[in-house]
Amino acid sequence: MKYEQLWNSETDKQQTIFVNGQIQKNNRKYIIEKPKIDFNTKVLCPFCLTDNTLDKFAKDRAWYKCPNCNNLLTLKTCVNIIKMNPKQFAKWVFEYRLSGFFSKIKFKEWNQKLWELGVSQEFWEEYKLLRGDTTKEEEEKFNEYDNQVK
Repeated sequence: MKYEQLWNSETDKQQTIFVNGQIQKNNRKYIIEKPKIDFNTKVLCPFCLTDNTLDKFAKDRAWYKCPNCNNLLTLKTCVNIIKMNPKQFAKWVFEYRLSGFFSKIKFKEWNQKLWELGVSQEFWEEYKLLRGDTTKEEEEKFNEYDNQVK
């Protein structure tokens, strides 16, 4: 029922709009188009880093189950992960870590796969920056400053 009300409110062309302090009839003609996905689309599971076509993933309501690691993913995640560069992927992992990212992966295998894809160094540099780790150069500058102050 609630879903039907939401759908009706999104598609109703006779809704009113608020313009310059007045309520007016919405005369805009538009069609809501839901994106359709091709099941031959290449997707990448962020938890095991294996790429497959979407048809290999089992669908369970709004979730897609990875055939290799059995983790559940949304369609948005499946499609967007493969388009990310290593820095964007590092940001995604950093933000997802509080939701249990590292408990969903086998770290040694995942890190090896990251290295095989050739993005390990760039990924870890960005991840450490996001985490707030200091670089060797920053530590040396701090040590020099600390020695000067003493």
